[in-house]
Amino acid sequence: MPPGKPLQADPVEQWHRISPLSILFYGFAFIRDVGLNALPALVVAAAALGKSLATQAWLLSAIVLLVLLLAAYGALSFLRFRYALAGDRLLVQRGVLQREALDISFERIQNINITTPFYMRPFGLAVLAVDTAGSSGKEVSLFGVKTCVAEDIRRTIAARLNENNTAGAAAQISDDALQQEGELIVALKSKDILLYGLTANFLLWVVLGTGFFFSSGDSSQELLDQLAEWLQLGNRVDQIQARGGTTLLVLLGTSLLALILLALPMLSMMGALFRYHGYQLLRSEDRYRCSRGLLSKHDESLSQHKIQAVVWKQNAIARLLGRINLQLQQASAGVSVQAQQNSGMPGARPALIVPAQTPPEAARLSAEFLTGARPERARYTGISRLRYTLVSTAWIMVPLTLALGILAMLTSAGFLLISAMATLALLLIFYRISGQYGLAVDGDFGYHRSGFIGRTITVFPLFKVQRVDLIQTPWQARRGLANLTIHLASHSLTLSYLPVSKAERFRDLAIYHAESSQRRWF
Repeated sequence: MPPGKPLQADPVEQWHRISPLSILFYGFAFIRDVGLNALPALVVAAAALGKSLATQAWLLSAIVLLVLLLAAYGALSFLRFRYALAGDRLLVQRGVLQREALDISFERIQNINITTPFYMRPFGLAVLAVDTAGSSGKEVSLFGVKTCVAEDIRRTIAARLNENNTAGAAAQISDDALQQEGELIVALKSKDILLYGLTANFLLWVVLGTGFFFSSGDSSQELLDQLAEWLQLGNRVDQIQARGGTTLLVLLGTSLLALILLALPMLSMMGALFRYHGYQLLRSEDRYRCSRGLLSKHDESLSQHKIQAVVWKQNAIARLLGRINLQLQQASAGVSVQAQQNSGMPGARPALIVPAQTPPEAARLSAEFLTGARPERARYTGISRLRYTLVSTAWIMVPLTLALGILAMLTSAGFLLISAMATLALLLIFYRISGQYGLAVDGDFGYHRSGFIGRTITVFPLFKVQRVDLIQTPWQARRGLANLTIHLASHSLTLSYLPVSKAERFRDLAIYHAESSQRRWF
């Protein structure tokens, strides 16, 4: 079929299949979703069992069996997957062990993302991901469709929504107009992308993973001993000491540690460069379109009226560098809002990210995405810092102090010192956190702030608030405090120990805007 023209809507009986190469793609997806999460345990198990020839033969048999199972799973997933366009609906049938039939109305579609992984590009294939709201995680990804077919499906859906625009379903916008006449909103330079890599939490995850590894006990120690023996570290250490003494050994060890610590942010920056190379965000009428990627090309689109909130994310490094990562939150479809990956694999459906913006640019873009929003002039009402700090510390330290007190009586009084130090540390941490919490209202928008060393600011239209929960314990009621939870279509925001008068005022404002506004929340 010639590219550039919408597909004709197919009758329900006319089904289409994806490429047979999706068999490999399903296998990669399974390894990514399951295998990578279990990788530390698999490495430890292999090290613990891989001593004898009999065990090694068993491991080899298990690997062969796993490869066969992956191949069978991929083949069945391919054979049992088909899709069709029928009127204003997308129909999908899928499932290996459990058959599933999806009927998705075009009006529920938030955006359509087209990803071209580097291993699919030589075959002219792409991944078409349809993101919907309120579907309990029933997003649809067509793995291994022709790139021109993926573009035509997007045009078909856009054209059908434009036909129904009299009912307010979508803005009058064609895919070609977005490509040719779209206004460039953001174009990232390589420097900006590298800064975004520095502000990612890659190092934190490495530290946590290392901690879990060493907490595995004898298995991790045994694996490290085998690694040291394989590298002959003992002989090398002796040789270094013989040549330069302990001073040279300490100097080389410190240099090696510095290189490792330097390699971690370098890896994070390289990962950001691969994911966000050539980042461009364009706007045409009501729709934004983002293209990015070095090897795997990502093409995402989003309607402005479907944006539920704009989130400013800053960790400690981002604050030091004066950069803000923006997230455009959409109505949740059963997917965590913390998801940061967009690989085209199943289960990954994050917010649209605008990385590494300066504060003035972040303010300008926030007003662009949510017309009239002014996060930079928000004046926040804080929570009761003293009560939040004392109660939060007590929840942790009361049972911990009891346990440490018993240990002090049975073994050493030093555990009482540990308890005192832990209490002091928690008091300082929760006091810092309490100072970051805040709620503000400015015109038609609400602002929620939280954080510890970093900071997160969520900007949202008041008329898009789905529900406001105001809860008081008897202890809070006597002190004029309340816990406030704001439910958006994308996620929820909570403030504890807020003055009850402020909480009630915000609740009344949100109800007023939701009931009086004629704008679409979705």
